[in-house]
Amino acid sequence: MLIVRIDCSTIVFDKLSGIGRYIVELTKSLQKIPEIHLQGACKISRWHKRRYIRQHIGQLPLYTIPTWYETPMIFHGPDYHMHYKGKAKKIVTIHDLATFHPDLVDTKRIETPYKGSIQKIMNDKNIDAILTISAFIKQEIIHFFPHLEKPIFVTPLAANHKNFSYQKSVPKPYLLYVGVLDKRKNVLGLCQAFEMIASRYADFHLVLAGAHNGFEAEKVLNFIAQSRFQKQFILKNFVSEAELRNLYANAWAFVFPSFYEGFGIPVLEAMSYQLPVLTSKNTAMQEIAQEAALYVNPYEVSSIAEGLEKIIEDTTLQRQLVENAKKRLALFSWEITAQKTLQAYKSIL
Repeated sequence: MLIVRIDCSTIVFDKLSGIGRYIVELTKSLQKIPEIHLQGACKISRWHKRRYIRQHIGQLPLYTIPTWYETPMIFHGPDYHMHYKGKAKKIVTIHDLATFHPDLVDTKRIETPYKGSIQKIMNDKNIDAILTISAFIKQEIIHFFPHLEKPIFVTPLAANHKNFSYQKSVPKPYLLYVGVLDKRKNVLGLCQAFEMIASRYADFHLVLAGAHNGFEAEKVLNFIAQSRFQKQFILKNFVSEAELRNLYANAWAFVFPSFYEGFGIPVLEAMSYQLPVLTSKNTAMQEIAQEAALYVNPYEVSSIAEGLEKIIEDTTLQRQLVENAKKRLALFSWEITAQKTLQAYKSIL
């Protein structure tokens, strides 16, 4: 029996971010593997919030870091950090290296500590291996840390809504974006592109579903407030799971021309709802979607605008993208993620 302890310190909130969702879905799937005895762990400083962790991980045994109990065989830090100092083998998940692209992130806020944490992980000889979520990020790690001696394992993610049932209806005239309003996700460029075509598609709306606390979010909000097509923009802020499923199920298309993504779970989510997808011809998006998306140059607003027009009008393209997406979705599931993670665990024992 492989005893694995995974750090759950991140999931002490009701509303989970992408990394929080990764931890929850991974723990669920790892628990289904008979040869793994999975345990949760939490920093002492967050132990008083353990009830929030327990609502996400169910009956999974939960220990403090450091622990005075049974030593695991492997300790997994799933969110860039390794808080455990014991004798177990250690593995860390690096989700992206956005913080190494200072033009896209707010280095005055959280990104600088993240950069320092990543550098610490890469230089720590007690870390036995690195997990990451795409071949693109693996190549970024190799690029920024060319002398890294640790093995790097790619464990792709999956759609969070794939198992939810829904009734596919006639799509409503709105384009959907899901994600925080953030500079690196190019939400401002998307809004500028939509404004370029808004007069020709007066019955269409652009729905932005995501928190408004990202880097330079105020630029997006100000642009919309000053746009003469303001009424065609719909700002949703952070939405519930039920509302998000409804937004996916009824959208005309999903639009995600991000500058930088380590993986891009919303792309897979949209595919699982049989939505035609428009995304960027860069970073991890092409790796994930391949022939199941329409690609644009995120650095050219005109390219995004042309893509928006095409995904609204071209019904043949829409059908082809949805059909291609079915083949892509078959390659991604949290069960596959867990199996690839298990292979990485075994390799360092």
